[in-house]
Amino acid sequence: MFKRLIFILLIVIVSFLTLSESAFASTLYLTPASGTISVGSTLSVQVRLNTGGEGVNGVSAYLSYPADKLDVVWISYGSAFSIAAEGAYGGGAIRISRGNISAVSGNVLLATIGFRGKTVGSATASFIGGSAVPRASDSSDSLNLGGSTGGTYTISQASAGQTTTGTTPTPTGGAKDNTAPVISAVSVSQVTRNSAKRNIFLNKQIII
Repeated sequence: MFKRLIFILLIVIVSFLTLSESAFASTLYLTPASGTISVGSTLSVQVRLNTGGEGVNGVSAYLSYPADKLDVVWISYGSAFSIAAEGAYGGGAIRISRGNISAVSGNVLLATIGFRGKTVGSATASFIGGSAVPRASDSSDSLNLGGSTGGTYTISQASAGQTTTGTTPTPTGGAKDNTAPVISAVSVSQVTRNSAKRNIFLNKQIII
């Protein structure tokens, strides 16, 4: 009798685990999941959704990142979801929500984030609560948040002479000359019936 109870209990546990897996088939992930970003330069990171064979008609991808290490300078969106519901970023948080009238399934591009290195160190971007992937069939959530994977990025110091995104390098060979020339002592001499000589004094100070 005791062995029979143990056997039934094992069947129940396995069935529960199987149902749990199928109930939350969708996952979100970042790619690349790791990389090095120089201070001032930008790395493009894709936000992707794998529906696990389910048909879904919406997605909310909420991410956290360390605002002292990274800046988000832009976000572009994929074409799988045509309805833009939310797109906000800054201060260590990213909120992306998109929808579609017909069901979407497969491994699709949700968005691409431009992360810019801010200060030297390590930065982890993670999917957080509020993220969801509603099914097209009954609007129940299919997202396996625990199985969704973010990314960890190393921010390094910019190398000497490196041109960083969003800045204009100083030209080599001396400082830029912003001093306008001064025209003075304009006079006319040797005037004849058909010609005249014009004298101009150009005073230009060169700063080296």
